[in-house]
Amino acid sequence: MGIEQGIAAAEKVIPLIEKAGVSSADIPLADEVIAQLTAIKKSLSSVPSGAVGPHIKVPEGFPTYISNDSRLGVLPGQDAMSWESYAAHFKQDPVVGLIRDSGPQSVNRISSTTMGPGFKLDGNLRIDGSPESPVSIGNHFIQRLPVSISAGSKLGDNVVLGSRVDRLAPEITIHPSVSLGNGTRLLGGNIKLFEATVGPGVIIKEGAQVYMSALGKGSQIGERSYVSGASTGSYAHIGADAQVLASQVGKQAEIGEGAIASNSTLGDRAEIGAGAKVTYSKLGPDVRIAPGRVVSGEHHQVFHAPATDPRQFANWSLPPAPHW
Repeated sequence: MGIEQGIAAAEKVIPLIEKAGVSSADIPLADEVIAQLTAIKKSLSSVPSGAVGPHIKVPEGFPTYISNDSRLGVLPGQDAMSWESYAAHFKQDPVVGLIRDSGPQSVNRISSTTMGPGFKLDGNLRIDGSPESPVSIGNHFIQRLPVSISAGSKLGDNVVLGSRVDRLAPEITIHPSVSLGNGTRLLGGNIKLFEATVGPGVIIKEGAQVYMSALGKGSQIGERSYVSGASTGSYAHIGADAQVLASQVGKQAEIGEGAIASNSTLGDRAEIGAGAKVTYSKLGPDVRIAPGRVVSGEHHQVFHAPATDPRQFANWSLPPAPHW
């Protein structure tokens, strides 16, 4: 039974039971059933279109498609049942039983949907959005439960992770071998990427942590971000006061003011903002360091700030260059 049909059934059943004057004296637990149906109807009716409640775990390989008008879940803080008790009353899995199939059975895709806090995505499922209606994960105004994107998952185009408001941003962990598509936006300072492959044009907001990941052309890494062991494509932009450690930065990349680049390789014609610190790094030809200085020659090492003993980097090696 679909969600809308369930609401309609509850609307019809409750008045009939009440009109018949049925009580617990006539049918055991009848009053409790009425209360439960009322709670279900209230909770489902109050969830915005396209919203998915917290603690969702999509089974690996399960063919699901959630359309824009799916109405699922119970938002925390409401006087309604939890996912577990809701599932128990319907005698079915809280995910399988509540996801309404609105598309081809074989499609493993969630589209144009808001995922609540505590969202967990297993492998073999793809999430896609559109520029007009991006998918939002972990952006919630009540709880800050952690969000986990498991290894092997694929986030398609126009997916938004996290919250623009720092105090509301949940911790989002993207595990190794996760693929992020074009136009993906990572918001907030609680996002951690591990060995992720990031498509072109990805925007990583302030305070993110990027480890051993490959970032596509034109990627933007926000202020105060921490980038370690990563490779960025051409024309990447790294914001002010970011830290870039043991990473490769592509051609004509921009590194903002006050940023720190240590033990990294900067591509041809990269631009380094005023006050940036570049230590023990290899610079390509015509790398520009503000204000107005041009440092030419491959493998030129610049020491703009005191650095730790270079002998600690004796066994250090560059990460592989990105291939886009």
